Amino acid sequence: SEAIASDELLYAPLTQVTKNVIKASKGRVKAIYISNTNAAVRYFQLHNKATAPAGTDVPLQSFPVPAGSATAPGVLILDRNFFGEDSGDFDTGLGWAISTTFATFTDSATNTEHIVEVLYE
Repeated sequence: SEAIASDELLYAPLTQVTKNVIKASKGRVKAIYISNTNAAVRYFQLHNKATAPAGTDVPLQSFPVPAGSATAPGVLILDRNFFGEDSGDFDTGLGWAISTTFATFTDSATNTEHIVEVLYE
C-alpha cells in the first residue's frame, strides 16, 4: 500500500483472489472503484472482520457492480461524497469480497474479471 496524506490507498487486483482483508483492525472506507468484465452483475461486499470473508458470511454493505465485457467493463465508483465523514466505519477490520449473490458471500466469481481499489484510513 502507498501512503497518501492521512489516507492509505490500497490497490487490490483480483488476479489471485475474490476476497481479502484490507486492514485487520478498525478502519474507515473513504472511496471504492470496482470494474467487472463478466457478463453478469457481481456484488462488491464490505465485511466488518479482521480476516478475509468466508463463504456465506453476511456483509455489512453490498453493492452491485454492473455487468460488462473485456472491452467495456461494468464500473462502480463510490467516492467520499457517498461514504461521508461518518460512514464507512468498520470496528473489527476491513474485509472485502466479490460475490455472485447480494445478501451473503458466495465465492464463485472468476478472480481475473475484476479490479478493486479501496481508499481507506
